[in-house]
Amino acid sequence: YQLNVNWRSPFVLNQKIAKNMIDNGIQGRIVNISTIGARACHTDALVYDAAKGAVEVMTRNMAYELGPYGISVNCVAPGNIADRPGSTHAEWWDRGATKIPLGRIGKADDIAAAVLFFCLPETSFTTGQTLLVDGAHDSYLPEF
Repeated sequence: YQLNVNWRSPFVLNQKIAKNMIDNGIQGRIVNISTIGARACHTDALVYDAAKGAVEVMTRNMAYELGPYGISVNCVAPGNIADRPGSTHAEWWDRGATKIPLGRIGKADDIAAAVLFFCLPETSFTTGQTLLVDGAHDSYLPEF
């Protein structure tokens, strides 16, 4: 299940999108989503973290293969992101924020801004990259 949802689905979707873009002469951007766990461990998340690591490798390879068609492929790797406003996980989020140097859990808007970054005309030469959006949490993940 974890591999189908977190790696196979993005792989199939990327293939179909890329084929459609190439067939229609569309130059543009593909942005995938990974996780901080592709770089540091989550408890009881081996398959999830490995699947998201595979998304990062897929991103780099697709960037190489699709570049000649004017298609850039990048990835955003979120850290701790609040699941929704008004979440019942408030205590967990407050405790988690103490491990993040910026002092807060990320928001969906933080991830949206990173995706938008990869879609800006000014970043058209950026491809094959993964942007970690984690408030510098990566340094502290093993303690979380």
